[in-house]
Amino acid sequence: MQSKKIKKEGRKNLILFLLSLFSCVLIVEIAIRLITSPSPYSYGTFLGHELPPLRMIPYDTPPSKTDRSAWYNNLVVDDRKITTGDLWGLYRKDNLLGSAPMENTISLNGWWQSNNLGARRRTETLKEKPEGRKRILVFGDSFTNCSRVPQEETWPHFLESENENLEVVNFGVDGYSMCQSFLRFQNTRKNIDHDLILLLFVPSLNLWRDVNVRRDLGEGGWYAKTLMPRFVLDHGELKLIRFPLGIFHPPQSRISDITDQKIKNHLKSYDRFYFKSRFEVPLILGESVIYKLIAAVYHKYKRNKIRSSLMSPDSEAAQVSKEIFLSMNKQIMSDGGKFILTFLPARKDIDKLVNKKSFRDDWNKFVTFICESGLNCIDLSEDLVNIPENQLDTGYDGTHFGPKTNRHIADYIKRHLDRSNLL
Repeated sequence: MQSKKIKKEGRKNLILFLLSLFSCVLIVEIAIRLITSPSPYSYGTFLGHELPPLRMIPYDTPPSKTDRSAWYNNLVVDDRKITTGDLWGLYRKDNLLGSAPMENTISLNGWWQSNNLGARRRTETLKEKPEGRKRILVFGDSFTNCSRVPQEETWPHFLESENENLEVVNFGVDGYSMCQSFLRFQNTRKNIDHDLILLLFVPSLNLWRDVNVRRDLGEGGWYAKTLMPRFVLDHGELKLIRFPLGIFHPPQSRISDITDQKIKNHLKSYDRFYFKSRFEVPLILGESVIYKLIAAVYHKYKRNKIRSSLMSPDSEAAQVSKEIFLSMNKQIMSDGGKFILTFLPARKDIDKLVNKKSFRDDWNKFVTFICESGLNCIDLSEDLVNIPENQLDTGYDGTHFGPKTNRHIADYIKRHLDRSNLL
């Protein structure tokens, strides 16, 4: 009798516990739903997290992101309203590169200007080198382009203006991977004479892009959904991968189910930051915003974990990037030119190099791994860690390097070039 009473009491307590648990989960579910904000990119946004499923192409992109003449964040410099185009430049879609700078274009306040070849330069670049001067072509991403500062505050400008015997042509492009930089070099190599090709490599920002084809998957904050090219290694050789439909960035309403699946299949095969559960959710469980939030947090953790291991010589990114450098060097040498790979730490990397021995060891091992095959390399980390804190400035939106640091970078590069006798 006593045993039956205990069992009955136990079942009652279990039911009460389950009901209480269900009530708590339901309250949390309702609370999260009330706080979740609508988003053109996903189911919704909760505390900065885009909740799955993400839309393959968003329904709409805010004009502030696409209008290069728009006033950027109320930024005023010298009584001028600085625009998005002044800070980022002006770009067009490109069938090979995904995107490329518009040629012969200038931003509203003249901070950014491109020439006949799309280089960030005030004057045209002719095929023949200027008499009595050495010509350097520089390639890379936004740290080469020197985003967020005026044209005359970039390190390529300082390198040229402070060395009368040099002409420096800046082919850096915001958001580029080493793959895109290599492809842009290939498009340029036969068009203009040159003495030296300098490729600027920022490992913490460039490595992940070499195993990524849609930038917003590898790092939050990117609004463009254009699928970029990348290389994969096929039996040790570089193989270029392009999206079979070419440039694809229409409104969401024009995407068919077949096209949507093609994009997902492409990302699944070639983008190491594509997680299926970000774009597709289970039929029943996936309706819960609690599940969506847990999935979003997990995706961010998984993405960060992949990015933290990229400097390992065994990583796919390291292997692909190294082969890009070796192939680029081989082509330049066949043209009779010279190549130098320049390692640049980003601002956050400088702090890690100073304060974290493990990061400094990883950096040095990575540089050795890349350069051990006979590449001419410059490692600017030793120079930048010794710059006084008040000289490490940033661009006008708080990112990238500012004019003081860019001047130092130009000085360091020239010093290394003089030591190596490459010019």
